[in-house]
Amino acid sequence: MKLDELIGNVAAYVNDAIIITEAAPLDEAAGGPRIVYVNPAFTAMSGYAASEVMGRTPRLLQGPETSPITRAEIRTALERGEGISTDILNYRKDGTPYWIETSIRPVPGADGRPAFFVAVQRDVSERRELQDSLELARRDAAVASRAKSNFLSHMSHELRTPLNAIIGFAEMINREVLGPVGNPRYAEYAADIHLSGEFLLNVVNDILDFAKIEAGRIEMNETEIDFGSMLDEVSRITAGLALRLDVELTVDGAAGFRLQGDPRLLQQVFINLISNALRFTPKGGRVAVSVLLLADGRLACVVTDNGSGMPHNKTLDVLEPFVTLKGDRGTAQSTGLGLPICKAFVEFHGGLLFINSELGAGTSVYVTLPAERILARPPRVEAAEAGALTALETTLPDDVESLSNADLDRLPIGVLLLRRDGTVLRYNATESRFSGLLPEEVLGRNFFTEVAPCTSFSELRSGFESGLTAGTLNAVLYHTFRFPNRDMRVLVQMRVARDPDCGWLFVRWL
Repeated sequence: MKLDELIGNVAAYVNDAIIITEAAPLDEAAGGPRIVYVNPAFTAMSGYAASEVMGRTPRLLQGPETSPITRAEIRTALERGEGISTDILNYRKDGTPYWIETSIRPVPGADGRPAFFVAVQRDVSERRELQDSLELARRDAAVASRAKSNFLSHMSHELRTPLNAIIGFAEMINREVLGPVGNPRYAEYAADIHLSGEFLLNVVNDILDFAKIEAGRIEMNETEIDFGSMLDEVSRITAGLALRLDVELTVDGAAGFRLQGDPRLLQQVFINLISNALRFTPKGGRVAVSVLLLADGRLACVVTDNGSGMPHNKTLDVLEPFVTLKGDRGTAQSTGLGLPICKAFVEFHGGLLFINSELGAGTSVYVTLPAERILARPPRVEAAEAGALTALETTLPDDVESLSNADLDRLPIGVLLLRRDGTVLRYNATESRFSGLLPEEVLGRNFFTEVAPCTSFSELRSGFESGLTAGTLNAVLYHTFRFPNRDMRVLVQMRVARDPDCGWLFVRWL
């Protein structure tokens, strides 16, 4: 079989339509480029027999809804002797429209100028119908979302005015501002009205903020923020709730940091996070807020409680709107908007919010802000590192061997268990968050030669190995990890494990 016969057979059996036209005349008034060949797939697609289209222009395939702009683009490309690929609406012989994806290429003659044009066409009607359906659905959803946001915003404003009056008058009655109310039960009722009104007002405010976020109408009013003073104010605002619920609240490490950001939005984030932690912590429990500078320069603020926690697979769900969980006091104590609003406000600052929790092991909510938002740090780095050493020592549990993986993940420090040869046996979530390495990338690998090869000939490795050999591994040292474009300084405490052939590394990122 000759090559031209083989090519002809290929064209006859492919599923895509093939049309070959002469290169001239291109002037539509002169009839346009005439068709000299079509393959069987063209007949199947268009309904025209080959004999019906020979010597005619491809314009016969176009109709009233064919885009004149697309036709003009094709004509311009052909006049320049160039190829073109585009979608165009054609019409079958019976008048039904169908979308094609066409690719037209010139075939040069002996003089180098186009002698023919070859068009390969594929029916993409189903794809276009799907695209049109998706676009229509997107528009409908956008209209519905705007209508919902406008409704929520309007109704929230309408509710807020009478709510403020109810709260104000209830507080006046409870405090007996205008004189005794007589029966003390009335004062108690007024206090209940005041508390319920405040709760409902918070719900209304959340709805307003959520509607603004969805509508893209949140405005950032950035200024310089004294982060320590801001967290102190948040602590004073939430102190009443902590006292009422009998939960200890502490804030550590924020002094000396100054940030660029929106103080109202960030204050709302931490009021919400701390209030949530307090409500989900049992009587006599503890909520701790700690601030630290990560090795890559970001600021991290961690809100940790020792409440009931939540299943690990729910930590992403609760960041979605209207998802609620029951706390230690047995009720769902929110509308499910607080965390999504916090996440959005943090992301407006270029930061991240994520949750680490296990059922029965409490919860830690991490907020990180970009390094470029930090305007000032605590003045004495040495004092900060000394504080880190104290924090590291006080954070270490007495019997780390007894902790489950979930308990290790709850610790605010990095934890690794290594064999003498450096193989990583345990690796907690905090270390994973700070290092950026997933457990599957670390467990079972050699820490000194594969995970952190910069430690291969370091004091860290030699101290670990010699301490295990002597059976006296119990040391604290600083180490700087060398990474491209940055150095990461850490404080490490090494401790011998129950198995004398293994050792623990406890890491505080500075």
